[in-house]
Amino acid sequence: MGLSLRRNDDRDKWGFGFGLGYEYRLSRFLGVEGLLSGVFFPYDNDIYPGGGWATYTALGVGAKLHLLPSEARADLWVQAGANVVLTGSLVRPGVHAGLGVDLRLGCGAFGIGPFARYSHVFQPSDAPQGGADGRIVQAGLAFSWGHDAACGDEPEPESEPALEPELEPLPDLEPEPQPAPEPVAELEPWPEPEPVAEPEPEPEPEPEPEPEPVPVDNSEDPNRGDQGNDRDGDGVRDGLDRCPDEAGDAA
Repeated sequence: MGLSLRRNDDRDKWGFGFGLGYEYRLSRFLGVEGLLSGVFFPYDNDIYPGGGWATYTALGVGAKLHLLPSEARADLWVQAGANVVLTGSLVRPGVHAGLGVDLRLGCGAFGIGPFARYSHVFQPSDAPQGGADGRIVQAGLAFSWGHDAACGDEPEPESEPALEPELEPLPDLEPEPQPAPEPVAELEPWPEPEPVAEPEPEPEPEPEPEPEPVPVDNSEDPNRGDQGNDRDGDGVRDGLDRCPDEAGDAA
């Protein structure tokens, strides 16, 4: 549905239109859009001469900004761009700006929602048709089709493992010749220690001879009746020995 706003002109008021666009998403926030649109306004042939239809056909290019990039069920967007407008047999420059929301069914495959768009057609001031610019306001339902980046049903592609760089084999290195060892000076032998003189052993003392037993002198006591005899040889005279014939204790 469209409405033509013309200053000092009530020839056409309400009409209808269509639009067909394609958007290429540069990111989740921003896309580039191409738009083909047309609006038709009928008017009374009895009052105004002509074919009875005021036509507006535009081919535009613009940008589309998505304000809810993380929302999977609703896409709130604004758009703006420049147009090349064909109105009747005339070609005029123009611009457009719009606002809308797409309510998705499923995960971004199909969406429907309201929109509103303003289009402006620039008319030269010296044109035979008058110098008033064309102003058109459109409102209606927008249908969208396509996958949305906010949907997470599809698994994210696995990142490929990073390739490890192949190392080139190092060339075989020849070992450097080692210097010949320096001759080691021979050490002079230590002088042998002089032998220590061992002390001469002290002469062992000669054993003292045991005293010889003193023979019993029987003549010492001639008054004794035993004559100083000791028959059993126990060192006790028979006169004093209780058992003179057997060795034992003295009497």
